Amino acid sequence: MTNTTFAIVAAQNAGLVIFDVTDPDNIGTPITFLPSGCPENGALFADDIALAGPADEFAVIAGGSCGLVIVDVSDPTQPSLAGRVDFLSPDGTLLGWAKGLTISEDSSRAYVAGFFDGLRIVDITDAGVPSIVGSFGPADDIDFGNAIAVSKDESVGAFNSSHVYVATTEGLRTVDVSQESAPVAVDTSNFDTTTTDPDSIPQDILVKGTMVYLPVWLDGFRVLELNGSAPMQIQMISEELGEPFFKLALSGSR
Repeated sequence: MTNTTFAIVAAQNAGLVIFDVTDPDNIGTPITFLPSGCPENGALFADDIALAGPADEFAVIAGGSCGLVIVDVSDPTQPSLAGRVDFLSPDGTLLGWAKGLTISEDSSRAYVAGFFDGLRIVDITDAGVPSIVGSFGPADDIDFGNAIAVSKDESVGAFNSSHVYVATTEGLRTVDVSQESAPVAVDTSNFDTTTTDPDSIPQDILVKGTMVYLPVWLDGFRVLELNGSAPMQIQMISEELGEPFFKLALSGSR
C-alpha cells in the first residue's frame, strides 16, 4: 500500500466509505464497510472519525447508538472490525449516542461527545478491546454533547490532554480529565439565550491556544477566549447566508 492514498469517510448510516484517491483523476469504486454487532435496537450512524495507531491503521468512529467503533484499515481495501464499546445509560438499558470524538496524541484514548450522555473517555490502547475508563454525563451538566476537542500548547506544539472541551447545545464545557476515572468541570460558558436560536447546536469545535472557534447550526459563528475563569465569548457573527453553519477548518492550525 506504499505510495497509495486513501480517503476514509464517516458516512452516517452508510457506515465507513473508503476511496482510493492516489490518482485524483481516476477515483475508483468506493469500498464500503458497515460493521455488525450493534446492540439490539441500535444502528451504526457514523458521525465523526479519526485515525489512530502508529501508522494510522485504525479508523475510530463515533457510531451513534452503536457506540465507539474501531475499524482495522491497515489494508484499506479490506477493512475489518477491530473492536467496539457500547455507550449505555447507568442502568444499562438506554443507548447513548456517540456523536463527536478526538484522539489523544499517543492514540491511547478516545474522547467522545455523546449527544444524550455527555463525555466518555475510552481506552483504545488495545483496539480489539476498547473500554470506558471515565465519564462525565448529564448529572454533571453535560447532556447534549455534539463536538469535542483538546487544546494544543503552542509553545511546545503538543496537545494538553488534561483538558477537553465539549460543545453542547447550551454552551462550552471545559472538563479536567487528568484523573480520568473522575473527570471534573473546570469552566462553563453558556450561550447567550437572548440571541441564540433554541434549536442551535454547535457542529464543530477547534481550540488553538486560548481561542475557541464554534460554528453553530442555526446561530452563526462564535469565538470564545479561555481566560482562566469561565470562557468568555468575544465575538458572535449571526448566520446571514440562509444556510446552517456546520464544519470548521482554521488556517495555520496544523
